[in-house]
This record gives sequence, structure tokens and C-alpha cells, in this order.
Amino acid sequence: MQHKFKLTPLGNPAIEPAAPLPAFGNRELIGVELFDNASRIIESASDVSPIAAQMQAKVQDISRAAKNPEQRKVLDELIKNRVIPEFLKYAAMKSAVFKDHWLGSLGTGNYASNYLMRTSANLMGLWANTNDEVIDFVGSKDSNGEPLNGANKYVLEFSSKNRPEAVVDAFWSMTLVDLPDYRVVPNPLNRFNFNNYSGLKSEPDGSLKILISSKPNASVPESNWLPAPDGKPFSLTIRTYVPKDIVKRGEWFPPALRKIQP
Repeated sequence: MQHKFKLTPLGNPAIEPAAPLPAFGNRELIGVELFDNASRIIESASDVSPIAAQMQAKVQDISRAAKNPEQRKVLDELIKNRVIPEFLKYAAMKSAVFKDHWLGSLGTGNYASNYLMRTSANLMGLWANTNDEVIDFVGSKDSNGEPLNGANKYVLEFSSKNRPEAVVDAFWSMTLVDLPDYRVVPNPLNRFNFNNYSGLKSEPDGSLKILISSKPNASVPESNWLPAPDGKPFSLTIRTYVPKDIVKRGEWFPPALRKIQP
């Protein structure tokens, strides 16, 4: 979709170069290098957080300390060996409401002084909507608490009364992405998500079964198969757009993913 946008300048605008920042990805988050151009980065965009000034002052303090070779080494080890591991654990387990091995984005939207939650949203989704707009449920483990992996087959089963379309006033979707990059997974069907309009087949009792695996399985209609990366970790995100109060109150969560036999 991004490649379909085209920007045409009107005149000859003066564009200030972006603040220099070393490239990094989700597999290896940035270390002390983040603070090398702190002033330029802070000046490049305003921050509406109520504690932005205090946080920026702390960043400047760390930036000055990082110029000392001995302190720089200590800071880099602290970031990589303590800060990043603790942050990743928080992002996966504590940044929202955790139930049935799903992380529900209840209470997100305006992070105020909660920079841990704000950074978690940046890691997993770039930003987050207010709960009146959408509530997300992120799953990366099955019903046994084991990480999701395309080497296995999983079934997500909604009862007839618990289907996602019953708890939204707009629509719902479910997207599969790889880990740790959070990118959609190429597959022969070019099928990357399900939603209200996917033509999913219901069971005779009105329930809905969705298969998540690298290959189809006779126990679930092929129309309900969402391809997963073979032998690789992945994550699922269910989005409830304009969720009903039952979702906002935290009383509705997707069922736990059940691993089935090959």
C-alpha cells in the first residue's frame, strides 16, 4: 500500500536532513548509540507527553555521560544486558491485560507518562488507537504457554455466542506476522489475514474454527486456513474495531490457541 502513494512537491521546499541514527531492527535493538545525537533527535519532533521535558533532560544527561569511554561501556552493557531484556518481557507480558495467552490493548491510546507502554506499542505496532476505535489482542503462545511456531498446527475455535463479529460495531480482523520483525508471511495463497468479509465457513453448531499452520488440515475447511511460516515463530493479532462495551470492560478475549496433532 505504501508504494501506491506519490508525493509531488509544489515549488522547491527546503527539507532539513533527518537526524543521524544508526539502523537497527527488532532482532537486535539499539544500544548506547541511541544517545549519540540526542539533541538533534529531540529537536526533530515535538512531544506532547506531560513529562516530556523531564524525560528529555534525562536523555541529555545520558548523552553527556556516553561521551566518556568508560561510562559509555557501562551504559552499553546496562542497556543490552538489563534494560532491553526487561523491556521485552514487559512488552510481551505486562504492557496490557494478559488473559488466555492473549495480550489485550485495554487502556492504550494516550500514554501520558507511561513510556514503557508507549515503547511497547512502537515495537509491536508503531502506534495504537484509543479503545473506542479499536482494541487489539496479540497472541504469541498456545494454550499450554508454549511459543507459537509454524512447525505445529493450531486451531482457534470461537463458540457460536463468542464470535468476534458479535462484539464489534464495525468489523474485526486477524493478522499473522513473523517474529521478531512483525511482518506478514509470504505464502502461495497470498492470504495474510481474515476479517468479516473473508467468507469463513461455520461449523454446524454455529461455531467458527480457524486453522493456523504451514499446511492445510482436513479437520478445518481450507477457506479457514491462515498459513504460518514453516518451522518459524509467529504472532497473531486480532483487532476489534469500534468494540462493544463487553470488550472495553475486558470481559471478552479470544479463546486460547489449541495445538492439534498433525
